[in-house]
Amino acid sequence: MRIHGLMLIKDERDVIDETLAAAVQWCDRIHVFDNGSTDGTWERIQEFARDNSRVLPFKQDPAPFSQSLRGEIFRHARSTVDVGDWWCVLDSDEIYIDDPRDFLRDIPARYGEVWSSSYQYYFTDRDLQRYEADPAGFLQTPIQERLRYYLNNWSESRFMRHHPGLVWPEDRAGHPVGKRPVGLLRTAPIRIRLKHYQYRSPEQIQSRISAREGVRGSYRHEQDRDWLAHLLGGPVGALKAGPLSWEDRIVPAVSLHYDAGDGVYVAGARLPSIPGDKIGLRRAKHRAASVRWKVMGQLRRGF
Repeated sequence: MRIHGLMLIKDERDVIDETLAAAVQWCDRIHVFDNGSTDGTWERIQEFARDNSRVLPFKQDPAPFSQSLRGEIFRHARSTVDVGDWWCVLDSDEIYIDDPRDFLRDIPARYGEVWSSSYQYYFTDRDLQRYEADPAGFLQTPIQERLRYYLNNWSESRFMRHHPGLVWPEDRAGHPVGKRPVGLLRTAPIRIRLKHYQYRSPEQIQSRISAREGVRGSYRHEQDRDWLAHLLGGPVGALKAGPLSWEDRIVPAVSLHYDAGDGVYVAGARLPSIPGDKIGLRRAKHRAASVRWKVMGQLRRGF
C-alpha cells in the first residue's frame, strides 16, 4: 500500500518546510501543483524535491483556484498508482495527528473513502500580544508551538482508495464537475485527525484574505464579516464597515480549546456529517447547540 498526495499550494513559504517534513514521513509521493506563488514557495518546493525524492513538483500555473486542479495531478499520476493504493487530498498548511499509514492500513477493504476530523487553529488575541512583543521571534517559532488555540469544527473527504473505476472528470464550462473523483467506494465511519494552520500571522492572514477575495465558488467563508458567528454559530457584536482586514480574523482565546502539546485534543460537536451518517448529523446538531450557547455565555460575561 502506497499513499499519493495531491497538493495545491500558493504562497505558503512560511509553513511549507514544516508541513512537507511531516508529510514525507508517511506519504510515498507528494505531487505539488503551485497555482501562482510569488513569495518563493515554488522555488522552495523545488529545493526540497532535490533533497527528498518523495516530493514531485508537477507544475506552476497561475490558474484560479479550483479543486479540479487536483484532478490534473490525478490524471497525470494515475498510471503510476496500483489498485489498493490511496490518494490523499493534501493541503500545504496541515499536519496529521493520526499516522495516515497506520490508520489506512486498518480500514477494511469494503471502504474506499476516509474523511478528516480537522482541528482548525486560529490566530487569537493572546497570539497577537506575543506577536507584537517580538514579531521575529513569534514567526521563527515552529508552527505547532506558535499556534495553540483551536476548534475541531470541520470534516471533508481526504483519502480515496484507488481502483480501476476511480475517475476525476475534467471541468466543463458551466457545470460543477471536476471538484472530486467519481466512482468512490463506501465511506469509512471513522475520521482521521489532522491539524490545520490556515491563520498564522497578521501578514499571512491579510495576504490570504486578499488572494481569496472574489474567487468564485470557493472560500466564501473568507468573506464572512462576522467571524465569531462563523466559528461559533451565532451573532457576536456589531459588524465593521469597509474592507476586511487581518484584525477581523482575531479570535478571543477564551472561545477556543488550548493545545497543551500533550497529545490530548477536544473533539468537536459541529463536524459535518459523513455520507450516510444521518444519526451522527442529528447528534452533531444537538451538541453544537449546547456548545454554542455555553461559549456565547462566556463571551458575554467576559471570561
